[in-house]
Amino acid sequence: MALSQDDERDVYARAKDIILKDFQDEFQELYSYAITVLEVAPEQANNEIRNALNHIARALSANDIDAGIRDIEKAKSHIDRAKRDCLKLANIHLHEQIKSDLINIQVVEGSVPLSIKARLTTLEAQGADARRAESLGADDVSDQLASVFSDMKTFRDDLRTQFTVPTNKMTSWMRFWWQVRRHTGVLFLGIAGGIFSSLIAALIYSHYFASNGSPSPQRPAHDALTRPEGAR
Repeated sequence: MALSQDDERDVYARAKDIILKDFQDEFQELYSYAITVLEVAPEQANNEIRNALNHIARALSANDIDAGIRDIEKAKSHIDRAKRDCLKLANIHLHEQIKSDLINIQVVEGSVPLSIKARLTTLEAQGADARRAESLGADDVSDQLASVFSDMKTFRDDLRTQFTVPTNKMTSWMRFWWQVRRHTGVLFLGIAGGIFSSLIAALIYSHYFASNGSPSPQRPAHDALTRPEGAR
């Protein structure tokens, strides 16, 4: 039996809301970011979107309003899982970027403020809570992952605004120079200590022989005994 016009409009409105809101507004940005991270399309997210489109197609051709609504809800669930997959990838990538930036800041600035380290610890705890919630099947996992993504992205952008974060190539040179500068001080102290010790030894030596006279070479006793009498 065909759907009534009201039921048909209801199914179409639900399908349109999923396509425009869940897929276009929320999923596509995360999907693009995940592709940037992986440099390939995330296959699991692709599978979830294909399943979602199949359910939307079934809903639009359903002869029963309840069946149509069930397919719409299943489509929404698949898109939600696709968003979670992309969010997890994005969060992993952002976390690695932040840790790399902090290493670079350490090289440039000499240290990282405790407040920055504390903020990262808080974000890592939020990520762990989101993963734990997913393992327990919580309903708000996507919201938690999205919150972690937003906070990490803001944190990374704040770091790059507040500090000078060099590129990896620049950092390798800066690290080299930092090591040279640090060890040059140790080397200089070693050389200076060696020179100072030599000067002290020379002064002691000269003072001792100035007081006791210069040593004169003495003929060995056995030489006097063995030389001929006329040679003495």
